[in-house]
Amino acid sequence: MSERKFLGMGALIVLAAFFAGAFLVGGPGAHAQSGSFGSTSRVGLNPYAANGFTCRVTAATATTECQAAPAAGFKNYVTAVVLSNNVGTAQTLKIATGTGTNCGTGTADLTHAVQFGAAVGNFGQTFDTVPLNPPAAAAICVTPSAATSFSATIAGFTAR
Repeated sequence: MSERKFLGMGALIVLAAFFAGAFLVGGPGAHAQSGSFGSTSRVGLNPYAANGFTCRVTAATATTECQAAPAAGFKNYVTAVVLSNNVGTAQTLKIATGTGTNCGTGTADLTHAVQFGAAVGNFGQTFDTVPLNPPAAAAICVTPSAATSFSATIAGFTAR
């Protein structure tokens, strides 16, 4: 093998090692467990991961705050949602924003209503590429259409 071909192979091996290392430690396309939430998300690519949150609503029957409103000028971006209908009664669940107790003031829908039939069920969605973008200084709440038991887990990060 000529010296020129040998150097070309060496460069190829170095590049392959670099890209393999980048993917293994959080580079492009890498996925990592997102703490206590338990689903995969692009934490390695998220510059706001240090300000991440995971909140839970358990066995609620009315609009319930999951993540408190951040300081003025900041937003609670939502990157993943799991909604659960805990009983065999049809209802819808949606993520909303607002201020005041349990988003009682200035309420606005962040998602459409997810329909659950007359059965216990779950719905999960991640927003890895573009997180849900709420208004600044708004809490994140879960709103049911009926006064029947539901639960939710929401993950995201707080930033300007």
